[in-house]
Amino acid sequence: MFCNKCGNILPENAEFCNKCGNSLSKVMSAEISQEVPTNNQVLPQANIHILGNSHKYQTVFYFLLTLLVPSVIALIFGVYSSYRANYYFQDEEAVNCISSGGVDCEEEVIDDDENNTIKTKFDDTSDINDFEEQAETMLVSQSKQEKNECNDTEALSIEETIKNTTGVLTSNFCGIDKDYLRQVEVKLKDIYNKHPHRHMK
Repeated sequence: MFCNKCGNILPENAEFCNKCGNSLSKVMSAEISQEVPTNNQVLPQANIHILGNSHKYQTVFYFLLTLLVPSVIALIFGVYSSYRANYYFQDEEAVNCISSGGVDCEEEVIDDDENNTIKTKFDDTSDINDFEEQAETMLVSQSKQEKNECNDTEALSIEETIKNTTGVLTSNFCGIDKDYLRQVEVKLKDIYNKHPHRHMK
């Protein structure tokens, strides 16, 4: 027999531990309770299946949730896209007029808010294209005029050399620093020598 407090070996009929003074009646009751055989409890089969089924249901739930959420998002996106497409393209007459070039669209388009929006957008696009062409024409004519008025023979010579040796059509070099122009000429010749197949002459 052993003391449950200090672990000292004791005689069989001792009531107190001779080393720590612990009462051994507690030890006896503890030993008795330890001698009672305990059976390993096995959960009934029904409980095991319930636990397994709940895990199975969780897996199925998460799987369905993973499929359902993207499907709902795709459905919402599809409905929204369809709505937006119908908003812009609901009048076939106006759409056909615009896609055909819109020559006399103003007479063809019915006068209501939605069609006016389409017509206005088309007119704005036409205006932008017209202004872009006008600006390009003005820049080209201004560049030609400046080039014709240029008296800087060195700049004209460098420009002509670049054009003849590399095929690069340059813009107006008048009024640009000559050292910079010479550097540009050297760089362009360098590029041409490294990539002669790109010569545009």
